[in-house]
Amino acid sequence: MINLRHLKTLSKGNTDFISEILQVYLTNAPRDFEELKSSYEARDMDKVCYLAHKLKSSTFTIGFDEGYKLFQEIECILKEGKSREKISALIEKANSACSQSIVEVKIELAKFL
Repeated sequence: MINLRHLKTLSKGNTDFISEILQVYLTNAPRDFEELKSSYEARDMDKVCYLAHKLKSSTFTIGFDEGYKLFQEIECILKEGKSREKISALIEKANSACSQSIVEVKIELAKFL
């Protein structure tokens, strides 16, 4: 599910940098995703869009393509004013995928510690 190739290239093989980025993801992504869900429930679509963009960036950095695509789609729907009907389903898919990405990031992080 995750592919650290981009991060390894970006870091030029600096394992401390890779470790730090993975730790930041483990700290921030679950919190940001919970905030995205809460914002959606509160119908704060500006905040949902902001958090989808933020999560899109962090998922790209760790090579979590499925998450990147899901958050990109949420962001596009909101920015382009498309029907919001799909957002709930996209958030559900992202919830499952993000949970799996956390497990994988922990496994990868253990290799660098």
